[in-house]
Amino acid sequence: MSNKITAYKMCEKDRTCRGFQYEVGQTYTHNGKVEVCRSGFHACKNPMDCCEYRDIAESRFAVVEQSGDIDRKEEDTKAAARTITIKKELSLHEFIQHCVDWAMKNEEEKADFSHQVSSGRGVSQISSGIYVHQASSGYNVSQISSGIYAHQASSGPGVRQASSGIYAHQTSAGIYAHQASSGPSARQASSGDYARHVSSGDGVRQISSGDYARHFALGSDSVIASSGNGARAKGCAGTWISLAEFDNGKCIGFAVGCVGSDGIKPDTWYVAKDGKLTEEKS
Repeated sequence: MSNKITAYKMCEKDRTCRGFQYEVGQTYTHNGKVEVCRSGFHACKNPMDCCEYRDIAESRFAVVEQSGDIDRKEEDTKAAARTITIKKELSLHEFIQHCVDWAMKNEEEKADFSHQVSSGRGVSQISSGIYVHQASSGYNVSQISSGIYAHQASSGPGVRQASSGIYAHQTSAGIYAHQASSGPSARQASSGDYARHVSSGDGVRQISSGDYARHFALGSDSVIASSGNGARAKGCAGTWISLAEFDNGKCIGFAVGCVGSDGIKPDTWYVAKDGKLTEEKS
């Protein structure tokens, strides 16, 4: 099949993906067979689908155009193409807004005071109204809202929650949850293991009790707190971080500090060690 697709791509911080170097404004062509998940240049039409393949806290984001021979994946919007053009780089805030905008164009619910509840698998819940409540106990759920005062809650694993409104509440009890918000004063809480919390708004609160959580706060006056084992966190200057420290599975205390003080550097991963926030070694 030969056509053109506007899609989204996530890469490493140095703009590489699987060792291939990308630059904004450039076009690249693959020689050989084009097969999704195997060969060719990959991207996702739905930006939220990108989060299934890369860690949002460790990535850069771009709008791309795929063209030429294209092979699509059946389970989501991921596709491989012979040719790809890196059209525009996006900030985290812009990427989350694109997630919301894309969802609104494909499945829209604009009623204020909307309540969306599901216990099924693979559910998508999208709303742009205020005071929205989204709840699900299913698997692989996507909950997206652009309204203020939104509440997103899920107990299933593999959940992706994205919000661009202010005062959003994102709560998950499942494992492998992804919570991303771009609005200020958001609240993100998870109890499942391997949760990912990312925010670009100011005054955000990120809390986790599951093990191996990752927290990344880009906005000012943010607070990160994790009581789980193996958590790591990073933020901009002024972000307060509190991480539990464990020894042989038992909590032995908390490491607390403020980014920008006492040698704690911005945009750097920290773990709890010997009662202090210690820079994680790569």
